[in-house]
Amino acid sequence: MVRKGVILNKLDKLDDALKAFDRSIELDPSRTNAWYEKGLVLKELGNEANAINCFKKVLELDPSHTLAKHKIKQS
Repeated sequence: MVRKGVILNKLDKLDDALKAFDRSIELDPSRTNAWYEKGLVLKELGNEANAINCFKKVLELDPSHTLAKHKIKQS
């Protein structure tokens, strides 16, 4: 599901990408890559607050995730 979401994001089908990431998170809430990719899409949509929450969730699950740390610092 995460791969599908990434492809949809690249195709600029952001709503469908979000649905794919949400489904992946629903199936396995510990998937840091789904949370991270969802955050990227939300940020692209201008939903900064929810994007940051996704990046924070990534860090909660994996404190060493440098990309999520970087995205939070950019905000």
